[in-house]
Amino acid sequence: MDIDLKNLTDECNTVEYKQAETDTLYKTVSAFANTDGGCIVLGVTDDKEIVGIDLSDNKQEQIVNKIADNTGILPNVELAEIDGKQILKITIDKSSNP
Repeated sequence: MDIDLKNLTDECNTVEYKQAETDTLYKTVSAFANTDGGCIVLGVTDDKEIVGIDLSDNKQEQIVNKIADNTGILPNVELAEIDGKQILKITIDKSSNP
């Protein structure tokens, strides 16, 4: 099912777009947890171009596990499809522990 990017991010006060999984993803997770929380949308460029993300070989599970292992945070992750391309919305809640 195709959805609109705006609808995907409406529930977030702070939204960060990332084209791919990089080390900055985990720094952003930590920063959101240490402030008021936020959303990271993987598979979207900074100028909101939908490029998609390759989620073959359990990549979604690997990303969630790496977030949990590196930060101790278990995020809410939603898979969506926009214009035939897969993206991940990763929602990070404010943490009570820095």
